[in-house]
Amino acid sequence: MNIKKMFVLGFSAATMAVFGILLTAGAANAEIIAPQISRDLGVGSVGEDVRSLQQFLNNNGYTLALVGPGSPGNETSIFGSRTQAALARFQAARGIGATGYLDSNSRSILFGGTGIGLSAAKRAEILAQIEILKQKIAELQAQLAALLASGAKGNPGIEAIIVSDGGNENYIDAGDKIAITFSKEIDPDSVNSGLEKGSYVTNVGSTKTGGISVSASGRITAKGIATFDAGTVDNAGTFTSKIALNSTGRILTITLSNGDDIGINTENLTDATQIGGIITDINNNAMKSDSSIGDPAGTFGGGDNSSDDRLYITAVKVNDDGNAGYIDAGDSIAIAFSKEVDPESINDDLSKGDYVTGIESTETGGVSVSVAGKVFVEGITTFDMGEVEDSGFFTSKLALNSTGRILTITLNSGEDIEIIDENLSDADQIGGIVDDTDGNTMKSDSSINDPTGTFGGDNDNSSESDLAISSINVINGENEEYIDIGDIIKIVFNEAINPDSINSNLIKGDYITNVASTDYSGVSVSASGIVTIKGIATFDIGTVDSSGTYTAKVALNSTGKILTITLTGGSYIEITNQSFDNATQIGGVIEDADDNEMDSDSSIAEPNGSF
Repeated sequence: MNIKKMFVLGFSAATMAVFGILLTAGAANAEIIAPQISRDLGVGSVGEDVRSLQQFLNNNGYTLALVGPGSPGNETSIFGSRTQAALARFQAARGIGATGYLDSNSRSILFGGTGIGLSAAKRAEILAQIEILKQKIAELQAQLAALLASGAKGNPGIEAIIVSDGGNENYIDAGDKIAITFSKEIDPDSVNSGLEKGSYVTNVGSTKTGGISVSASGRITAKGIATFDAGTVDNAGTFTSKIALNSTGRILTITLSNGDDIGINTENLTDATQIGGIITDINNNAMKSDSSIGDPAGTFGGGDNSSDDRLYITAVKVNDDGNAGYIDAGDSIAIAFSKEVDPESINDDLSKGDYVTGIESTETGGVSVSVAGKVFVEGITTFDMGEVEDSGFFTSKLALNSTGRILTITLNSGEDIEIIDENLSDADQIGGIVDDTDGNTMKSDSSINDPTGTFGGDNDNSSESDLAISSINVINGENEEYIDIGDIIKIVFNEAINPDSINSNLIKGDYITNVASTDYSGVSVSASGIVTIKGIATFDIGTVDSSGTYTAKVALNSTGKILTITLTGGSYIEITNQSFDNATQIGGVIEDADDNEMDSDSSIAEPNGSF
């Protein structure tokens, strides 16, 4: 264990010791008036007398929760399982039946003025212990501050490398990802002059920083950043990539977008080395070479490389389907995992492609919100949502999609919580509960990306359309050097679109066939090399030998954000010089879920990939 961790643990232990003594001292010293409760209370009771009971229990050492709803200062008016448990402990300590139900007999015994308090001598002893521990904490704080200040001047390093398969199994190919976590915030310019925190750059060649190449011996190199052994492969190759830096500036995700498919013979991720001299932190301290960083985790799809830290949260998205300005019934939280999860680790009755209802806030996947604006998805994740007017608990519906990787939590009932200032940030994943299908348990991690979307607060843009195309990616499906049957155009929008604005028969999570070039989302190519997706976008492919039109299969994914157009019939157009350029989104046709039309824009990012 390093010196920083020892100091942190020592500080935490001392703090918890003081906290424990303060609870006892609180019970001993506080001149607390017993709550005036004139009725029986049990699970389901609601009222200010419930809040008074919770405050009484918290202040007398029978804490409902350390954080979140029910914790000291965050008491609620709802009598739930935490109130029941704390009351039962209080009853047991007073020698009556620990039922967790407050009837008239219990009120008489518990709040009759007996059994609370300590002797003056014991009280003085506790206060002396508190003063000693306060002094110790002050000393540790000073030492820790000095240590952290010296560490801030140090060099960045790689904490983790995680690969994930997004392409074809048994190949290193387009769609695969390499996520690299650094020990501190890095300077985006040290990777690419066009890169910024919370954004990305495309078409990064293998010779540029972060570019990917694979040697014939199976060595993966992210140029200027890291190398590691992938196992044995059948040939060497290079890739162009999309490189994204998350909003904390610590997680760099490299997605392979184009290059030769490399067959994996035996996958065995080992021997990682960080490359010094290129990546710098925001204070311009350069990363140093190091051959002792941890081995990568995950898989390119070449086999089972099971590891406890392979399962992690890749994205959290909130969506407002309730009342604007409130966290309320209808709102949902979608959580994407790096790999397929075991449904039973979330709920015994949950299965892939199905859902369960009536999930309480105390169950895995259950949702609660603290008065500080912290959203708790029990056993999975927490994140800040900004300022709210009150705390609350919700029952939910949990749905796991057919891939086993996207969990959608829809709020069904609970108190409407008004949003004062929405600002989604500071997401944590919670370890020890959710498993992957190999039985590996997800670990806690405070560095996952901040959530996106809105509960309907200040980030709600439903009043005016900001619908836009985020990316266009083309994928060769059959013959090289031709635009032909089997080729794919994938269009990603920044928010869910209305399927009816494309075709009345299209729905989310499904597809339609025989879409002609004259229909919305139909495809045609001009003799000058302009590809037109009718009503959606145009882009320049380069130079071609002829023009042509196509019929297509059009699919919209379950989030309503990814439209995949597969050419199923039509011309074979030879590409004489492929060069993507001049992409334009077409306004006036595609609508978002609130029927706001997308505007025209000639400044969208150029497509990537290859026909």
